[in-house]
Amino acid sequence: MGYHTKQKERILDLLKTCAGEHLTVSDLGKQLEENGTPVGTATIYRYLEQLTEEGVLRKYILDGKSSACYQYLNMRRVRSIFI
Repeated sequence: MGYHTKQKERILDLLKTCAGEHLTVSDLGKQLEENGTPVGTATIYRYLEQLTEEGVLRKYILDGKSSACYQYLNMRRVRSIFI
């Protein structure tokens, strides 16, 4: 899983705040910068891929021209659907 940094914490907090929304890396980068926590694009990509592999996010790729979108999965809601 790796180590936990302030940047990763801020990214995850933002994703949780925007649960239900589809966000691009660009969207996240802009919002993080506006909130006073600039994070490099490569860092955001790596962490989103990690969270996707762990099942925390869902990744959507609409076509080969658009940026991928990510959606935070509310694990309580997901579990209740399958129980």
